[in-house]
Amino acid sequence: MCGRFTLAKKKIDIINEYQQKFNWKIIDLSTKNYAPNYNITPSQEVSVIYCDDLKVYFDYHQWGLIPRLAKDKKIGSKLINARVETVAEKTSFKDAFLFNRCLIIADGYFEWGTAGKEKIPYYFFLDEGKSFAFAGLRAVWQDTGETIFSCSIITTEAKGKFKEIHPRMPVILKPEYEKDWINLELKDNDKLFEILMDNYNAKLNCCQVSKEINNPRNNGPELIKPVYTQMKLFD
Repeated sequence: MCGRFTLAKKKIDIINEYQQKFNWKIIDLSTKNYAPNYNITPSQEVSVIYCDDLKVYFDYHQWGLIPRLAKDKKIGSKLINARVETVAEKTSFKDAFLFNRCLIIADGYFEWGTAGKEKIPYYFFLDEGKSFAFAGLRAVWQDTGETIFSCSIITTEAKGKFKEIHPRMPVILKPEYEKDWINLELKDNDKLFEILMDNYNAKLNCCQVSKEINNPRNNGPELIKPVYTQMKLFD
């Protein structure tokens, strides 16, 4: 699974990067500028890029997907991740998989391994702290005048040395597939799963970090400082 991640990049830099990458104008729907966040937790707002009506948007969505037809918005706390193995069939996700895919922007994430009874936090990141996009799903939920925009991160089975730490890992999209992923005219399941399985995860680095990350109130660059030598996840 993926239950914590980081994003230090400014909104304007994210928008400029993806406008150049996609050669599309990105419409900023957000009214906020968030400070760098080194401890993003479920229910917080996260940075997303998505298509709608042939236009591309940047906005902030609540992390924890609330399906459009959900009766209770509290279900979002249980839907922070969507498993790639069932995403096309599971009632909570199948509509979003075809009609509401998005990029969730990050520059690293945390996972916990075990050593005996002890849980050890690790940080996963790309070279030079480059940002990347999780394969995301989004939904718009409305009830009695309330509207909530929410999202979920797709996860897959861990590969390489990562599985020695945790059996699951979030799908990081290859840059060349990001535009296709949010192109909602693409409804071919085979192609969508090809994108998800041919991912960028093999580029990840890993290091053990301080247990200070365990407290969601802690937030700062010290949380991603290695406490042991960094390792490569894949040979």
